[in-house]
This record gives sequence, C-alpha cells and structure tokens, in this order.
Amino acid sequence: MSIAVTFPAPDDDALTMVISRNVRMLMAARSVTQMQLGAAMQLSQTVISKRLHGHTPWDAVDLDKLRRIFGVSAAELVTAELPRLDSNQQPADSPSSQVATVLQWRPIRTAVAAG
Repeated sequence: MSIAVTFPAPDDDALTMVISRNVRMLMAARSVTQMQLGAAMQLSQTVISKRLHGHTPWDAVDLDKLRRIFGVSAAELVTAELPRLDSNQQPADSPSSQVATVLQWRPIRTAVAAG
C-alpha cells in the first residue's frame, strides 16, 4: 500500500511579497535607498521599485545578488516568519534594530585635561 502526499504549489505572488518585505527591512536597517540597491545590483531604480512592490517577481540571480549585498542567506530572504518578541523585549531590541545600531556605533574618545 502506498500513500500519495501532495502539497499545494507555492504561491509565486506570496513568495515575491515575502522577499520584498525582507529586502525592505534589510534596506531600512542599513539605510539603503532604491537607487543604491539598484546600482549594487546593476538594475535601475524603477526595476527595484517594481520588485519591492510585487509587480515584478525576484529571480534566482536577484536572490544571489541580494544575499551577497546584505550578507544574509537565501533562506533568510525567502522566510516568511518574523522574529518573535518576548514580553520584555522592546521594538528597539529587535534584531533589525540591533544591526542598525551596530553599524552606526562609533567609539567616543574624550580628552582628559592634565591638571
């Protein structure tokens, strides 16, 4: 006896929107504009905008470029789950905020006057 298991085909529109949301989050965390992302991917700002708004799907080449640009895995780009916040965690404690904070952190040097 054999059992056939079928899974629904992935919804391409839903996947495009997941990727777009994740890319927007990465862009915001790093203060990257559509123009800058387009230049890094060798695409126009218009093409980036269409992809970010779900009008044009992302392809495998795009995912490879995105993972290299943002330093994430392809799996992170296509994952729909957002990190969970525990009851004590504030929005500023979220991973994307921590990344932005780390990227903007610079040590402060203070001069001590000899007295």
